[in-house]
Amino acid sequence: MEFIATAGTSWCRQAPDTLSHGGQRVDRLLIVGVDTVLGANLAAWLANRRRVTGVTWEHGLTIEGIETIEGDFAAAPSSSWMSAEQPDWVVFCGPGAESSWSSSGSLPQREWAETAAAWARAAREWQAEFTLVSSDAVFTGPWMFHRETGSCYCGSPAARMLRGIEKATLEANPQSLIVRTNVFGWSTHPERPGLVESIIDSLSNDQPLQVDCLCHATPILATDLAEILDSARQQKLTGVYHVGGGERI
Repeated sequence: MEFIATAGTSWCRQAPDTLSHGGQRVDRLLIVGVDTVLGANLAAWLANRRRVTGVTWEHGLTIEGIETIEGDFAAAPSSSWMSAEQPDWVVFCGPGAESSWSSSGSLPQREWAETAAAWARAAREWQAEFTLVSSDAVFTGPWMFHRETGSCYCGSPAARMLRGIEKATLEANPQSLIVRTNVFGWSTHPERPGLVESIIDSLSNDQPLQVDCLCHATPILATDLAEILDSARQQKLTGVYHVGGGERI
């Protein structure tokens, strides 16, 4: 799987295998925020299993085999729009869909809680399952891995924003699945490098790494998280779950 960027538009080549539909109905996945690190990798990785549509926050994005829609994300999804797309599963990729260690600040400051709630509500009304990707940044350091029942919440503006998004989502759709994680992968935009690109660029140019030397977490590769999210959806999980990689860093 690779990303190809041309003239400010990112391209992503999907995993090599293709799905033989065999005339049977395939579940429809709608990814809100497909231009995030997780959103793009999730779309490309699951394209051979589901019919995938992605809505972008900002820049144009083309993924082979995926329908992408550029729209004003601040506008609440209408019933007619949901009826046209007919999603079985909606994944909301907002600020939590990129590593909390990333310094790119790729997503703009918006009314994220209201937007997430609008999509969660629309999914509930359409009877589609809803997944919100959140972040381990809701917690204080130096360790960022906690139990789901943990209450060592951070008081930073970013942490309060993330918790506000979670709260608004559950109020709008109590059957939502909220996944707190620290996801990394290739960025979809050449002008906004993610964690991976930033580290590689610094090493290649003999520059000091801009990393957090205090907090440590369990980051997970975006494609690995895609598999876990797909499994969670098949098991119809709801509530808050913490998902990390196999190593603490």
